[in-house]
Parts: sequence; structure tokens; C-alpha cells
Amino acid sequence: MKSKMRKTHVKVSLLRPHERTDSRNLRKIHAEVSKAKAVYPLLVDKKTLVVLDGHHRLATLQKLKVDKAPVILVDYFGKDVQVGSWRRGKKVTKEEVIRRGLSGKLFSPKTSRHTHKFRTKKPTRLKYGRK
Repeated sequence: MKSKMRKTHVKVSLLRPHERTDSRNLRKIHAEVSKAKAVYPLLVDKKTLVVLDGHHRLATLQKLKVDKAPVILVDYFGKDVQVGSWRRGKKVTKEEVIRRGLSGKLFSPKTSRHTHKFRTKKPTRLKYGRK
């Protein structure tokens, strides 16, 4: 059975991160995206627009003043996305990820670790300005 996902574009201002970014990694991603003028889609919960994977890409798009982000919208509470933690001994739940994203009380960088089947082979060209 094929996993349900939807590739689309969503206004950057509507997306909700659930963890902060690391400044060193952000500089690296920003340089790569700025040069390529393309970015891999963010993984986003379709109901809440909480970003599951791609916080550094989202922050880069904000810095570049890109209006719409390429995203893959998924059913976060379905079977196709799992969450764990990069931090030893730290337990992270899907409910807490959503709660953090909706409240703005963000996790530290690289707290949650999402595994999923949704990969794209090449980045999406950036669309600047309003369309």
C-alpha cells in the first residue's frame, strides 16, 4: 500500500517549528541553499503545519524572505513517521512535538529524530516573492 503524502507549497509564515536551530548548521544550510537556489521539501504535519523535519531549511527560507516553502504534508499520527531522540535517555513523543510546535516552547536543537519514508531525489527550485 502506498504511503499517503502530498507535495505542495505552504506559506512560510504558516509553518510552526518545534525545535530551535543550531547557528553553525544554519550558516552551512543557508550557504548551500543560497548558492543552489533550491531546497529539499520540509516534512510537515498536514493538520497542524508543525515542521517535523527541516528546521534549518525553514530558518534559511525565512532569512531569504521566500514566501512559500516546498513541503511534504503527512499524517503525523499515521504509521509512516516515527519519532525518537538524538539525545541519549531523552524520550520524545508525537504529542509533545505537536504541543511544542503549537505553543512556541521549542525543544533544543537536534532533540527530536524523525524517521520516515518520504524522500525526494532532487531539491525544489525556490520561488521568491508572492505568487
